[in-house]
Amino acid sequence: MMENEKEEPIQSYINEKDINLVDDLCSESSSQSKIYTKDINIYAWGKNKYGELGINNARAAFIPSPVKSLKLSVINQVASGGRNSMILTSDGQILVCGSNIFNLLASNSKIQNNEVYQKVFKTIKFFEENEEKIKEIAVAEFHSLALNENGEIYGWGGNLYNKLGQTNGLCGLPSKIFIKRKIVSIACGDYHSCALSENGVLYTWGGGGESYNKGQCGQGSKKDVESPKKVEFFTKKGLHVVKVACGGYHTIVMDEKNELYGFGKGVFGQCGYGQNEDTDIPKKINFNDKNLNKIIDIKCGGEHSLFLSDNGKVYSCGHGYFGQLGLGNNKNVKSPILVNSLSNKNIIEIAAGWSHSLTLTDSGFVYSAGCGKFGELGLGENTNRYNYTWIRKLGTMNIKHIFAGGHHSWCIIDDKYPLKEKLIEPEPLEKPNYRMNKRKHSVSDKDMSFNEQNNIRNKSSDSGYFNKNINRFNNNLANSFDDFKKRGNYQNNINLIQNNEIRKILDDYNEKRNNTDNNIDTIIDYIDTINSQNSKNIRTHNLIKNENKISSFDKDKNRIDNYNSISKEQNNYMPNNSLEDENNDKDNLLDNSNQIENINNDNEYN
Repeated sequence: MMENEKEEPIQSYINEKDINLVDDLCSESSSQSKIYTKDINIYAWGKNKYGELGINNARAAFIPSPVKSLKLSVINQVASGGRNSMILTSDGQILVCGSNIFNLLASNSKIQNNEVYQKVFKTIKFFEENEEKIKEIAVAEFHSLALNENGEIYGWGGNLYNKLGQTNGLCGLPSKIFIKRKIVSIACGDYHSCALSENGVLYTWGGGGESYNKGQCGQGSKKDVESPKKVEFFTKKGLHVVKVACGGYHTIVMDEKNELYGFGKGVFGQCGYGQNEDTDIPKKINFNDKNLNKIIDIKCGGEHSLFLSDNGKVYSCGHGYFGQLGLGNNKNVKSPILVNSLSNKNIIEIAAGWSHSLTLTDSGFVYSAGCGKFGELGLGENTNRYNYTWIRKLGTMNIKHIFAGGHHSWCIIDDKYPLKEKLIEPEPLEKPNYRMNKRKHSVSDKDMSFNEQNNIRNKSSDSGYFNKNINRFNNNLANSFDDFKKRGNYQNNINLIQNNEIRKILDDYNEKRNNTDNNIDTIIDYIDTINSQNSKNIRTHNLIKNENKISSFDKDKNRIDNYNSISKEQNNYMPNNSLEDENNDKDNLLDNSNQIENINNDNEYN
């Protein structure tokens, strides 16, 4: 084991340069043929810090981009980890790009502890020189696996926690991982690996040590497994496993009876067996859907799982914070649930990245949901999507396959008929399963990011109710949050009103304003209530006190000391009469119909 090898799970970050690209990408023409490149049948988008998209740069791609280094290649599979990506061609060769830390690129036998980036796909010469024909590949954060046509497994990369099934710490050129049986399928997570033999026996190895071993090897303990070992749970029961998928720290398998089992990390419900806890023993997954016939495919993301049924329906469970479950909210789900929004679509393929998901319909339309920080949704923006959203940029292409891994997404187009005759937009999706969790979104909330604050402000502006009232008090209100905060006392005109009943209504209004995502109509009603109450009280009560005693609307504000500056600032909002005349004749103010009309007009905007 390498003493210097230090591996961490995928972490969230975003390159400032990537953010700067979003506006440029969004400003491009909406013509679908813009991104199509002749003789290129694979497109990639998402994180690209290490050049892992193979598009000859190290900038994130927020819309699908042609992988020009793979011109005229016939591609069978794409696999991505946190730092590198691999392509399996139809002739059994592997091409790789991205970071070479721990020799992930399999370029030489010398161990690479420093990160060297390869920004275009290049063939792994080891397999080419040894005339090895590969039929399946798997990539994780720090190690990779390849299965040849003879049923033998090769592994390379970091070997921390024995995830390569070796004890000598080698991680240079690909080396065989010995299993007596012929292997037909492979999979790997961050710190564990799996292999499925031709007779339905599941082998697992690796673990993750005390920090990351959550039982994902399914061996009945949380001890690391040094070399491939049968999962006795299935062999003792006489169950033959036919499919296996690995998430970051969990594993999902399916047996020949179409029954599914999950094990490993389960705190978010990603194992799907109905509990939010880890397990080192496989537990059965139950689907509470009477219309479900059988599951035909499984895909695991970092901490969520996707399931595809034979009738084209999608089910999901696990971590939902970024919307990767596609259920219309950010809740975690501990048992697979039908994605209602896709129920009017016939889904033929699914794909899962670390915190995002992709689906492909039988009409060739691609939908994405989940985390969008790195552009992995392909929508030209860096925001999350809680519902599946059609990737319009792929609209005119005949998409044949989709793949996802890490914070990356891929699609392969039909090499014979790459473009559709014309773009026919898909029918709208059905309503999502749930509404979003109700959260208080206040522009003064320090826990909110600038983007969230900006989104709330934009929604408020779009609805018209927010700026309509603020602009009455601040003619030069800037768009930035900081400037808005400085001008936060937009009720300075109302500061003259000391009626407790109105103050209570205003407080209630501000509380309701926090629910801007789902309660715009309610807020408008409250504003109308404020206007009505202000007019009623101003007509019936003497609510204007001595200007030298003007107090701040918020209790935590200091009294305004300088009357002249306040009167000057409020000059545009007070009646035409001078403040001096008003002070001398307050009793006559409410009797003067013209003055009352001016006050009422002012308060219509309060």
